[in-house]
Amino acid sequence: MKTTFKAILIFSISLLHFNVTAVNAETYEEFKKRLLKKQQNQTQQFNDFQSAQNKAFYGYLKQQWEDFQVSQGKPEDSNPKPVEIPKIKISKKPVPLKIIRPNPQPNKFQPPPPPVVQKPTKITSYPIKVSFFSNPVHWQGDAKWQKWRQTHIHRLSNNSIADYWKAFSALNSTLILKQLNKTSQQLNLNDWGKIKLLSDFGRTLNLSDNQTLLTLWALLNKDGYDVRIGYHNNSAYLLYHSKQRLYSLPYFKFNNKRYYLYSLQNTKTKKIKSYKGNLNASPKALNLQLVHPPMLIAQKAKKHNLSMQWKDTKYEFSIPIYKSEISYLNTLPQQQLKNYFKFTPSKHISKSILPALRLATNKMPAIEKVNFLLRFVQTAFPYATDDQQFNYENYLLPDETFYYPASDCEDRSILFAWLITQLTPYQVIALDYPGHIATAIALPAEFAPSGKKYIFQGKKFTVTDPTYINSSIGMEMPQFKNTTPEFIAIN
Repeated sequence: MKTTFKAILIFSISLLHFNVTAVNAETYEEFKKRLLKKQQNQTQQFNDFQSAQNKAFYGYLKQQWEDFQVSQGKPEDSNPKPVEIPKIKISKKPVPLKIIRPNPQPNKFQPPPPPVVQKPTKITSYPIKVSFFSNPVHWQGDAKWQKWRQTHIHRLSNNSIADYWKAFSALNSTLILKQLNKTSQQLNLNDWGKIKLLSDFGRTLNLSDNQTLLTLWALLNKDGYDVRIGYHNNSAYLLYHSKQRLYSLPYFKFNNKRYYLYSLQNTKTKKIKSYKGNLNASPKALNLQLVHPPMLIAQKAKKHNLSMQWKDTKYEFSIPIYKSEISYLNTLPQQQLKNYFKFTPSKHISKSILPALRLATNKMPAIEKVNFLLRFVQTAFPYATDDQQFNYENYLLPDETFYYPASDCEDRSILFAWLITQLTPYQVIALDYPGHIATAIALPAEFAPSGKKYIFQGKKFTVTDPTYINSSIGMEMPQFKNTTPEFIAIN
């Protein structure tokens, strides 16, 4: 037994020595050629797999499609909001007001330029310049992409869409997707930004709305997303599944997942024809998380002037607003309210209002500082419900609240919560009443503020309502005093 094991060991060592000698005998050039050949074989295998996958999907699209019933999404909160909001009367003495314009920056504020979207160094035959909310984006396509603009689809059907997919499969989609993902990183875009960017890409190619949506569908499929295409009355719809629950949008359900309809024509339909399969075995849902605004090239700023009165002093503020950014934010689908509290406003907003408010409140005691910020949000912005201003429910991000003529309760709560997190050390939560949103702050016990409090996660939070005009810490709107709100954690 020992002899046999020894023989095997000697043979193994000899074989190992042979292999090492063989590798050492291989020149560097031979090694590179062998490695290159291996990579080429792997690339060919991947291309063969993709070709087979494209052919299989083409055959599937040729089969009979089905009709799906479309549901019309509803707002997150359908309770009516107060049209008239209560206002606490403050006795004012007829004394002249001091006017203060807090301006810690003596020079005119200039927002930092966004990262420049570099033109590709490798120039191919077809330059593509996309205008994305007035932001120039330079891409490159090849000869096949140049010819793609000449492709037409006149009548939508499962056969014509399958043929469109077959023709698209011959394009170098990787060329466009690499540039799409790079631009998305440079411009700070989430997956909704990708949809809007590809929509503008289609317009740059002079594609029809239907062709743009078909190209968008094909590219997103190639990028691994959970998207489908559908049509009704010769109008195409991109159907996408989102990680986030969306509201007030048409959708249909399949496999217990919602697919939302995206149309360039804003057409409405109660049914849609589509298919059940999917190109990818494990497609990824679109991530529409609200985190940061896009990094767009700043156009000419529009100054939004705000003012408020605190005691015997009038404070005036000037905020730069950029229309291209607002135009983009206006396209965002409505999500759950809690997601809006996670949003970080633009740098030009932060660098103008935060230093000014710090300067105005730096000598105030803690309670007075919070009350000052409350009064700022309560009185510097006119109040109007979304129905009055937009004719539909529209949650505003802080950048939008500074831009639009008016705001309502959730807009003010989102803005006030952000100011508290930036200018104080206190934790803040949102209070969700039926038809109304307010906030509450966890203040240190030594301040012992009076007024309405709620317990959340073992802490006492004192009500702070940015919509209850002239109210202070602890004051709750009279119509909600007997209503216990739901709590939304923020920070």
